[in-house]
Amino acid sequence: MTGVEGELHNIGAVMVGDLLETSGWNVRFLGTNLPTTAILSEIRETAPTYVGISATMLFNVAAARELIRAIRRDFGDRPRVMVGGAAFRSNRVRRRRASPLGRGPHRPAAGDD
Repeated sequence: MTGVEGELHNIGAVMVGDLLETSGWNVRFLGTNLPTTAILSEIRETAPTYVGISATMLFNVAAARELIRAIRRDFGDRPRVMVGGAAFRSNRVRRRRASPLGRGPHRPAAGDD
């Protein structure tokens, strides 16, 4: 779980991480306001199955998009990326159905359960 560079809010990501942990997942909270290079380095080092990205402010959606592109460029389709936070509930983002960010609930990947 992480927040993009410029994201200062972390409580939502911490709560989701705690919920996943109580359900048996091994969760690492990297913190928020991290540069993309630090997040990519951690992914390289730990090879997670999923990466959760949190953005509260709408202006951080662009940084989330760039982080996802960097993850896809460096690692392909693994790890899977989850996004969450108030910024993704914005009508501007929802109208796009998360397409610039990856697959959303309306566009599952082939073979997804």
